Amino acid sequence: MSGDGVLMTDGSTSDTLSGNVIQGCGCDGIRIAFAGTSVGAVEDNTVIDASNGINAHGGAQLGPVTGHVVQGARLYGINFADAGTGADEIAGNTVTNPAQAGILVHHEATAGDITGNTVSGGAWSSVVACRDATVGDIVGNDLSGAGYGVWVAGSAQAGSLLLNTICDTTGDGVFLCLSAADHIQSNTITDCDGAGLHIGPESDVFSGSVTDNELSGNGSGVCWEGVPGTWLWSN
Repeated sequence: MSGDGVLMTDGSTSDTLSGNVIQGCGCDGIRIAFAGTSVGAVEDNTVIDASNGINAHGGAQLGPVTGHVVQGARLYGINFADAGTGADEIAGNTVTNPAQAGILVHHEATAGDITGNTVSGGAWSSVVACRDATVGDIVGNDLSGAGYGVWVAGSAQAGSLLLNTICDTTGDGVFLCLSAADHIQSNTITDCDGAGLHIGPESDVFSGSVTDNELSGNGSGVCWEGVPGTWLWSN
């Protein structure tokens, strides 16, 4: 098909969008757009070969975004953009070989916790929060084979980064720059070409701590640039 697989827009509402198999879209697999458009839960859909697997923008509001399989997205596996756009959580999704990023929240969009996702591939990063986005905790994700594992930059706000497994990136395992996060704890980061953890410059993580992370086989362990007042211990 030349357009979107599923399009909800201009104030459309639904309790649930689930159980669909969508393949070979010229545009997005699922697109949910503009203020007043809302879906209670978006869950258990399969999207193969679309521009974005799931694309929410322009102020659309979603409940949990869970259980999806997204393969071969030509841009992003799961994309949230623009002020007023949000999701309660992004959890338990499997994203394989997106061209750019697996999960992207940007330009003032918001999301709750990003948990239990498996993302492999992506030239940019597995998980991205950037350009004034706000996300909850990033917990228990399995991230591999991308440019970066977790990228938080451009005045984004994230909760804690906990218990993630990150490996085989061409850049850093975790990159935090010009943004804020709480604790970075108990992550396992291995075989990344860049640093396991790269924090700074000017990352406003003053109240958090970087503790109990297991780092091995990376280009360097921890790269620390101009970040005052943060605990770094037991890594």
